[in-house]
Amino acid sequence: MDSVEGVMAAALVDYETGIVLSRRSCVDDFDVDAAARGNADVLQAELDLMRRVGVCDGLHDLLISLEAQFHLIRPIQGEQTHFLYVVIDRAHGNLALARHHVAQVETTLRG
Repeated sequence: MDSVEGVMAAALVDYETGIVLSRRSCVDDFDVDAAARGNADVLQAELDLMRRVGVCDGLHDLLISLEAQFHLIRPIQGEQTHFLYVVIDRAHGNLALARHHVAQVETTLRG
């Protein structure tokens, strides 16, 4: 993800425990671990909601759009508990390009 302009932080996270397995941050004042733990809860809530309402489709990704940032959460297909978490600066990043790169990383991780 280093090659994607505007990426502020990225992490590989276990959403059942909230444990960050790997992280990278380009911003000193952004707590990647705290954000990843919080977004593990977001992902768990979405997956639970999908089960409760009977949505059987796979979850591709979740996008949280803030005024200054995009937060992208992408479960790794075939991995029941891991997801990629990426924070993108809206002013300097390209969401479409970041999503494309996250998809490539996800494909690589699932082997």
